[in-house]
Amino acid sequence: MASKGVIVFTTVGSEVIMRLIRLREVLNKTGLSKATLYRLIAAGEFPASIQISSRTVGWEESLVDEFLMRKVSQSNFNREQAEIKNSPHYVTPEKRVNPFASY
Repeated sequence: MASKGVIVFTTVGSEVIMRLIRLREVLNKTGLSKATLYRLIAAGEFPASIQISSRTVGWEESLVDEFLMRKVSQSNFNREQAEIKNSPHYVTPEKRVNPFASY
């Protein structure tokens, strides 16, 4: 059963194909403010809303989830890069030696 503010599209005998979520759920799910959300949409960094009716918009939940996964992945990558650079075994690119350069 869909909760209030959620539109679910299904086909007979199969699982949910698309789930549209309303603004309140997008904000709760992402933790963004309304202004930041619309700023990210304008910059092309967040999926655009879908017009449901004349005064109602929604977002495809799977696209919102993909946005969140990209942000988490990017954060993990940046953290790992910082840990590598702080390692006592890290060699800066300027100090790296190509063993094949003399051949």
